[in-house]
Amino acid sequence: MAVQSGISASLISQIERGRANPSLSVLTIIANTLNVPLYTLFINDVDTDSLISRKKDRKIIYRQDSAHTVQDILTPDFMRTHIKLLMMDLKPHSVTTKSYYVHER
Repeated sequence: MAVQSGISASLISQIERGRANPSLSVLTIIANTLNVPLYTLFINDVDTDSLISRKKDRKIIYRQDSAHTVQDILTPDFMRTHIKLLMMDLKPHSVTTKSYYVHER
């Protein structure tokens, strides 16, 4: 990394251990060397365990006729986004609607 970026190995080591406060120009050089956008160096680590909704913690949605479909909400509550990921369990010979959806061309 030091050879490719032109930044001393000592400074890179200090940055990696959180002992140095690199300038924006040094961060730009590091990003360019790694071939990543600069902003990716500022992304905090994400606790991936918090992104997973375990089966025992999932909310279950039943249609009025629960004999046909059951849906598990896979998106944890904290995400509060406009998108919810669902897993649908369709029973054999079940239907989700009485009519078909058609899109005009």
